[in-house]
Order: sequence, then structure tokens, then C-alpha cells
Amino acid sequence: MQRMLLHMPLLIGAMLLAAHNARAEQTCIHRDAIIDRLARQFGEHPHAVRWADDHTMVELFVAPDTGSWTITSTRPGNLTCLVSAGQAFEYKYEKFAEFPSLL
Repeated sequence: MQRMLLHMPLLIGAMLLAAHNARAEQTCIHRDAIIDRLARQFGEHPHAVRWADDHTMVELFVAPDTGSWTITSTRPGNLTCLVSAGQAFEYKYEKFAEFPSLL
């Protein structure tokens, strides 16, 4: 019994790692396929884009009629992964506080 309890954390860790890897493989496909599916199935279209230093493109897709939104990350080679998605997207036109540079 003690031996089984000692190996339990290792087993759980391996299961979590396997689940994470399987999920990552399922959510990354060619960028054109993601854009087409978001438009057809959810009515979402590109709303904002940001380029990271490692040449990764992060995009926000929004459906104005329903409020659904999706954030994607595209690496060089057009492999796009879903980062996050949700409902009730709101447009805010507030001026946010500006923070002084800490550099």
C-alpha cells in the first residue's frame, strides 16, 4: 500500500502531462482554417493584432452581434493555436491610467 502511495504523484503527473500534450495538439491548426471556422461558425472576425518579439502574432477575433470572442497565437509557418475564448465581449472607450516607465 505504501509503495502505491509513493508512486501516485508520479502517475498523476504523467497523466496531466499527457492530457496537456494531447490538448495542445488538438487546438493548433493552419491559420486559414481557424479564420474560416471562426467566421462561419461563430461570426467572429479579426478585431486586433499584436506582434511579439519572437515573431508570434496574437489576434483577437470578435463577433459584434453575439459578443463571442477568441484569442489566437500564430507562430511562423502559419500554425495557429487557440489561446482563449469567451462570451460577452464589451467595447470600452475609457482612457486607462498611464503608468510611468520603470526602465
